[in-house]
Amino acid sequence: MGDGQTVNGQARVIVAVSAVLSALAILAVALRFYTKTYKGARFHKDDWLILVGLALTLGVTINNIVGVAVGGIGEQEVWTNTYAVDGIPLFPTPKELLPDGKSSNLPS
Repeated sequence: MGDGQTVNGQARVIVAVSAVLSALAILAVALRFYTKTYKGARFHKDDWLILVGLALTLGVTINNIVGVAVGGIGEQEVWTNTYAVDGIPLFPTPKELLPDGKSSNLPS
C-alpha cells in the first residue's frame, strides 16, 4: 500500500480481540438459552432479540477479520512524499495542487 512503511501493526490484536469477545458472546447466549430450557422457562422477545444482537456481533467480527486479511485494517503507514524525476510530487498535498499555493480557492 502506497510508498510508506508499515509500523506498529495491530492486525493480530484486532483478530484476537474480535475472536475472543465473539466467543464470549456466543457462550453467554448459549448459556442463557440452555438455562431457560433446563428450567422450563418460556422464551420471550428479549431472548430472540439477543440472537439478533449476536448475529450482528458475529457480522462485525467477520468484517474485522476480512478487513485484516485484505490489509485495510490494523496497519499504520508512515508516508513520505516521493518526488518524480521532474520534481513533481507523486502524492501532492492540497496546497501543492492549487496554482496560487493557497490552501483554498474560496474567497475569504
